[in-house]
Amino acid sequence: SGPDQFVGKLGLLLLYLAAASGIIAAVVSAIRSRFRSSMFDSRKDLESIRQLDWADFEILVGEAYRRQGYTVEETGGGGADGGYDLILRRPGQFLLVQCKHWRDSQVGVKIVRELFGVVAAEKAIGGIVVCSGTFSSDAWAFAEGKELALVDGKALWELVKDIRKDYK
Repeated sequence: SGPDQFVGKLGLLLLYLAAASGIIAAVVSAIRSRFRSSMFDSRKDLESIRQLDWADFEILVGEAYRRQGYTVEETGGGGADGGYDLILRRPGQFLLVQCKHWRDSQVGVKIVRELFGVVAAEKAIGGIVVCSGTFSSDAWAFAEGKELALVDGKALWELVKDIRKDYK
């Protein structure tokens, strides 16, 4: 009858829409993955990393950890990020990463202290601050002996080079 036919057709339409949205999501994911990979693999030196905008810098850092076997969740997006930009997970590990794409100034102890507090509040096993420049001596001193890693621009470039060799 009329209402049953309508409900059947509506159900079929919803099924097609759900399938289409799944296909679209898979295509978008593949495009994003290819962009990340291409952007990562096209870096030629530290200066090419420093030329990235802040959003692409976060993507590059995420890709570096993704290629080391972590599941990476991006949390930044330009707004208030809660003190971290990336969440890294792999069995038995839960780490928070703060990315600082500062070309002209050192990352100071305040940023490192803030991440340390967030790591404790979120019950992560540690934190990583990654920058395209350098850290102040106070930042290095504060991180010493804590479950915090500081990755400056030179160390990031070395990491990118090493991962690219191993990844291909």
